[in-house]
Amino acid sequence: MKIRHEQIDFPGQSTLKINYAKRPYFLHPWHFHEEFQITYVIKSSGTRFVGDQAEPFGPGDLVMLAGNLPHYWRSDEIYYTGNPEYFVHRLTIQFPNDFLKNTFSMYPEFSSIKQLIQLSERGIKFNPPESEKLCKMLIKLTKMKGFRQVIHFMEILYLMSNAQNTQLLASERYQPGKNELTDDRLKKIIRFLSSNYHREVSLSEVADIAGMHRVSLCRYFKEKTGKKISVYLNELRIGFACKLLLEGTLQVSQICFETGFNNISNFNRNFKRITGMTPKQYQIEFFK
Repeated sequence: MKIRHEQIDFPGQSTLKINYAKRPYFLHPWHFHEEFQITYVIKSSGTRFVGDQAEPFGPGDLVMLAGNLPHYWRSDEIYYTGNPEYFVHRLTIQFPNDFLKNTFSMYPEFSSIKQLIQLSERGIKFNPPESEKLCKMLIKLTKMKGFRQVIHFMEILYLMSNAQNTQLLASERYQPGKNELTDDRLKKIIRFLSSNYHREVSLSEVADIAGMHRVSLCRYFKEKTGKKISVYLNELRIGFACKLLLEGTLQVSQICFETGFNNISNFNRNFKRITGMTPKQYQIEFFK
């Protein structure tokens, strides 16, 4: 299976990217990204692939992965039948690979978190009873913002670092190789999109940035990321929209235009396609 490189954007330059999704099945294929990731499966079942390891997963599955570690959650076959009783509910928290890097390395108070970071290079699964408390804390994290959110997240990392009932996933011999993004042209495109997704972006603009013909650009970007530029751009916009919805200070109509969409129906359609919910449902899910 060909591995994909996923580009992660942090809306509004946030420290954390928190994403709750309700979807028919897990969408992402075999892929990697530079950022750390914590995934909590609230409701679903299937097979989880991390590095060279594969095992069944079910509700309550809680895993932490380091950057550049290939992974893939594959839903059971019944999730592909369109049965409304079988939907994936999952929460993902992603954070940069340089998050407090010097702090974790230099100060003894963070030694356990430093070890957690190192162990996550193989992937870590957290089991009950500790995972149950951690999952509740992760849900609480979604209802916080700013400084308090970061402090609560640090507490989660600390409890993870002291958890006893854990399992390393990829084998010791597994060597993921050099998955880091080294393509300067792709970096330039991603930077441009990440800085301009709040407004209308034309294909010609992106082609000029990349120094490519538009047709060649589209083929190149799809080959590198597995996505069309328009799809990637809309995912950036919806990611930022989710952040604004959770802050609760703007109306849905305002968020629509703040995130670069030019009409409400287009915004709602893309939001539901990406998150599995309408913007209003997304808010209700977190504030109920």
